[in-house]
Amino acid sequence: MAKERGKIKRSMLKEAVMSTISHSTEDLEKVKASIVGLFPRDIRDEYLGKFTLRTFKGFHGNEIRLLQVVVNGKDAILLLENILCNLKKSFIGMLLDTLDERTDRSGNLYLRLGKQDAFKGRIELCEGDDTIRIIFKPQYHGKDFWTDIISNHIIIRCNN
Repeated sequence: MAKERGKIKRSMLKEAVMSTISHSTEDLEKVKASIVGLFPRDIRDEYLGKFTLRTFKGFHGNEIRLLQVVVNGKDAILLLENILCNLKKSFIGMLLDTLDERTDRSGNLYLRLGKQDAFKGRIELCEGDDTIRIIFKPQYHGKDFWTDIISNHIIIRCNN
């Protein structure tokens, strides 16, 4: 695997696509802040203006907004590092145990993080509807691509 002293090479991820639903009862700016809060501090401001917003009507005529932001290359790596380094060890174990369910044939990794948790400054894996969905898309991948990245980041990068 291509590593440099415990770091993932910046070219290993093509992009990360982050999205969430904001209901009409939610403050859209707070929902954006929840997503941006997942980034390392030094790149957060760069992504505040990069969201796309699509509006739909719900079953009962209520407004549903889909927020999405695409994070390219090196910033996708920084996002992944920030998420992995701030997950509790129990969630890392769960992530490693469920990698087969969280990846597809193209090597994409699918994560769901708690939207309310993110708003409170916590990063936690979550299932259900009130989540921030992230798809990490690698340039290339092999059999143990994600296991190696996650294990090496936790053991080497995050413990420094």
